Amino acid sequence: MNPRYVQDVSVEKGEIEVNGVKYPAKVSIETKADYRPNFISLNDFKEKHVDIKEKSILFQIDDEIVLDDYDNYMIDENYILKTIVEKVKNKRLNFTLIKLLTRSEKNLQDSKRIMIRGQEGLAIDYTL
Repeated sequence: MNPRYVQDVSVEKGEIEVNGVKYPAKVSIETKADYRPNFISLNDFKEKHVDIKEKSILFQIDDEIVLDDYDNYMIDENYILKTIVEKVKNKRLNFTLIKLLTRSEKNLQDSKRIMIRGQEGLAIDYTL
């Protein structure tokens, strides 16, 4: 979710039950009136945007690995800047890593950088 569109956040302490699962608290996020999110589960995002059939999938959002249920983990599809798909295969591991980069300030700034590498370690860093 784009943090710029958050109007208010509140936390309700006390046991909350959702779909038979008990939680110690509830976090409510109120968004600004002009925000129109397009929430989608990670599995639905994969089906819609990534052409892979493998069952062994791992999601990473920015620098964080997602360890939650991909059917219930919701993201704002509008806040995704880039999707990177990498196959990881060695003697012990065989899975597909789907990296989602969000439209954070850092990622937007990094997306405008051009790195040119030359001989003998010479590098030029240019920002558009």
